[in-house]
Amino acid sequence: MLTKSKNPKYLSIFLLIPLMGTAIGGYIFVKEIRLTADTRLIQNCASKEYCHGRIEALERLVMAKRNLTSFNFDHAFLSNANLDSANLDSAFLHSANLDSAFLRDANLDSAFLFSANLRSANLSSANLDNAFLSSANLYSANLSRADLYRANLNSANLKTANLSSALLSNANLKTANLNNADLHSALLLEANLSNALLSRANLQSANLDSAFLSSANLETANLESANLESANLESANLKTANLDSANLKSANLETANLSEANLETANLSEANLETANLKEANLDSANLKEANLETANLDSANLKEANLETAYLESASLEIANLSSANLKDANLKSSNLDSALLLSANLQNANLQNADLGTAYLEGANLQNANLQNANLQTANLQNANLIRVKNLTPSQIKSACHWETAFYQGYFDIKKTKWIVDEKANQDFIEQIKRDRASDPTEAVDCSIWK
Repeated sequence: MLTKSKNPKYLSIFLLIPLMGTAIGGYIFVKEIRLTADTRLIQNCASKEYCHGRIEALERLVMAKRNLTSFNFDHAFLSNANLDSANLDSAFLHSANLDSAFLRDANLDSAFLFSANLRSANLSSANLDNAFLSSANLYSANLSRADLYRANLNSANLKTANLSSALLSNANLKTANLNNADLHSALLLEANLSNALLSRANLQSANLDSAFLSSANLETANLESANLESANLESANLKTANLDSANLKSANLETANLSEANLETANLSEANLETANLKEANLDSANLKEANLETANLDSANLKEANLETAYLESASLEIANLSSANLKDANLKSSNLDSALLLSANLQNANLQNADLGTAYLEGANLQNANLQNANLQTANLQNANLIRVKNLTPSQIKSACHWETAFYQGYFDIKKTKWIVDEKANQDFIEQIKRDRASDPTEAVDCSIWK
């Protein structure tokens, strides 16, 4: 027998539950019908530039987290579309217009975006691994923290784009336009940037280990603390670039233009700088140990306290260069031009200066122990307090062509306990007097040392 409930409220709720379930089921059913229609619309719009309702349908599919793998959006107009977190794996977006579109955290792995327009699009943290973006327009796009590993960006326009902390290792950026782009802390291991435009680009702390940058334009680029170890920068333009504290160990910089560049404290050990232009470059305290600088132009360069030990500088030009306190121990300076160079307190121990031009060079306090000065030009060079103990192939005529040669040190011995060379005052003075008495070695014209007054 039916009994009347003592609490009508509970009875009402009990009766509503089936109705609610029916309503929810109906909503889901209607939603599925809508999404199925949206999918059909997208498929029917394939390869069409304009298609009514496509953007709205696509946004609903993305919101529902539908898989859009391999969908065809070639030539599609998707400007300003919100596609955040969309799964567009292997999607076709050839010449698609995604101007100002939102693609944050989107999956575009292996997507085909040839000639696509992504101007000002937001692709931060997006996955573009192995994506094809050749000739794409990414002007001012946001690609910060994006994954572009192995992506093809050949000839892409990335001018003023944000690529900070992006993964671009093994990416193809050949001939790409990256002028004024932000690549701060980006990972570009073995990336191909040959012939790329990187003028005024920010590459501070970027990792370009073993990257290809041959003939790239990096004029005025910021490469402070960047890692360019073993990178290929042959014929690259780095004029006025900032390479302060950069790592260029074993890098190939043959025929590169580094004029007026800032390389203070940079590591260029074992680097190839043959025929490179380093005119007026700042190499203060730089490490150039075992570097190849054959025929390089270092005129007016600042090499103060630089380490050039065992460096190869044959036929290099160092006219008016500042090498004060520089370490040139065991360096090969054969036939080099050191005219008017500042070598104050420089270490030239065991250096090869055969046929070198040291005319008017400032060698006060320089250490030339065991150096080879065969046929070196010392005309009006300042030898005040220079250490010439055990110097090789130095003739009385060469000595007398210099200035303040009477104050230099020629005779001495090595003190094992003090681990340094000690001047033998008496032997040294006797040697100087002997040189003075050698009239055959007197210069035909008086040496003008007025420049040192």
